[in-house]
Amino acid sequence: MEETSKGSKKWQEDIYWNHFHCIHFISHLYGDFQKHLAIPRKFACKLKKKLPESVVLRGPGGFMWNVRLSMEGDTLYFNDGWQDFVIDHSLQENDTLLFEYNRESRFDVFLFEQSSSCEIESSYFVKRCLDVDATDESRDQTKRKNREVIQIDDDAEKEQKTARNKRVSYVRYLSNRRPVTKEEKDTTLQQARAAANPDSVVVVLQPKHVYVKFTMGFSHKWMGKHISSDDKFLILRMMEKMWRISLTHVQILDSWMLIFGLENFELGWENFALGNYLEESDVCVFNPAGRNKDGIFMADVSIFRVVEEVVAPIGVKS
Repeated sequence: MEETSKGSKKWQEDIYWNHFHCIHFISHLYGDFQKHLAIPRKFACKLKKKLPESVVLRGPGGFMWNVRLSMEGDTLYFNDGWQDFVIDHSLQENDTLLFEYNRESRFDVFLFEQSSSCEIESSYFVKRCLDVDATDESRDQTKRKNREVIQIDDDAEKEQKTARNKRVSYVRYLSNRRPVTKEEKDTTLQQARAAANPDSVVVVLQPKHVYVKFTMGFSHKWMGKHISSDDKFLILRMMEKMWRISLTHVQILDSWMLIFGLENFELGWENFALGNYLEESDVCVFNPAGRNKDGIFMADVSIFRVVEEVVAPIGVKS
């Protein structure tokens, strides 16, 4: 009776493994770590039945890697996809990794080098984007009647709360850019408007687009011309590079907003924003570019920066 009473060791273990929101473990890299990484046996035994077959590893810079879990003998491993994480972060033998599991499907990973026992600075600046095979899609150059300029407000936030709560985020970002003036912001917006065509969407970026939450909305009017509620993805194209973005349709006040990246970490707007070092008051111009061979709607993106010199935002633990 004493063993299971409140405050006992068994009670403490039960509270930790079954009720703590985040659980941590450390792994030291050695042997064939480049192929796969063993998850500590105690962690695996406690949570094996609750872990999904695929998880997401989020590096210090905020980018995501899909990794499959697999059993080999009585050991649980990070397997398929782990190799990409190792290569992208240039991990070496004897490095130490701290994993923080959020009880859904994501591990936040922090990287330390053996020589100094300090974090690997470069791990915060690893870039990753999902390249989609380019196709020679003909671009619709037909001029449209209406040009839509959007400076998205926060009216949708309450209605989006349920969907957003599915995504638990522990990292926010702070601008590392020099201070900017109102005149610089106004000039950037004028340049973006001048480059837009009648069917463009011009979006002035706000903190929720590039530092926290990472949602992006399009209005019912623009969406109704190009995207249906059946579409699950769109492709953002910039020069020769493409990003496949997941979509969620949210009904707000008898209209529909198109929200990027609320549900799928790897295929979200967040990767596009971080990968292109977007900042508050920068302006994105979206131009419809037809559909690819798989029927996915494509949009060409032009970025107009308030400050041309690109500096990566700083990831901060919230």
